[in-house]
Amino acid sequence: MTVAPGDAASAFAGGYVNFGYWEHIAGHSTVSDRVESQRELYRITLRELDISGADILLDLGCGQGRGTALALREFRPARAQGVDAIGDRVQHAVATAPADERLSFQQGWASSLPCADGVVDKLVSVQAVQQLYDLDVFASEAARVVRTGGLISLASFFAPPSTGDMHRVPHMNRLLEDGCCWAYPVEQLITSLREAGFDLLHVSSIGEHVWHGFDAWLARTDFAERDAGTAGRLRGRSARLLRDHGTPLMSCPAMHDDADR
Repeated sequence: MTVAPGDAASAFAGGYVNFGYWEHIAGHSTVSDRVESQRELYRITLRELDISGADILLDLGCGQGRGTALALREFRPARAQGVDAIGDRVQHAVATAPADERLSFQQGWASSLPCADGVVDKLVSVQAVQQLYDLDVFASEAARVVRTGGLISLASFFAPPSTGDMHRVPHMNRLLEDGCCWAYPVEQLITSLREAGFDLLHVSSIGEHVWHGFDAWLARTDFAERDAGTAGRLRGRSARLLRDHGTPLMSCPAMHDDADR
């Protein structure tokens, strides 16, 4: 795989578009290492869900669909559906995904998921929560589509509690110049999910296996050479602002009466 100098592909090679999980990756110098790190972030988030062969899995913020396809291939749910708000990404996912009737992609928003009530058994979202404008709306929609007793597992980055209710990170770096991210305190996400009817199972910090590896990778890319200032700001972001990137949150909906759904 060849990446253009200064291109985002230098940092997000492979099309999964996440910072990766590096604990079991020996090297940090090849494109294969970078791609595998991104697969690993998906895997550790998916493992929290205890997926069975009867499950319907929803991947929220699926991007180009690489992680959704990985979930179907390696975790073998009955069906895997990817949803993303950006139409071009969904079109790319449809065009490049393996031919399998159990795998589908659809454009949709976290505020209005294209799913009927209670049809999803497991919901996963990898590095997408930081792009959601309203956590309460997302939590309400997740509670609507996930069946009673179902599970959700999320991985994202979060701000330290001292930053207040919400810290907006506009144009965090050139790689994200087409959009904005919000670094929420993880406690704010937990509150939104609980108020929507979810029971928290656990929160785990995995940032130490995310940022150091990603920093090491950036230092070896042509992106770092082409735009040292931007790369430096990105590499320093974990120390100055973000806490616990890749923190999975697994929770299950509380029991609902049918009349309350």
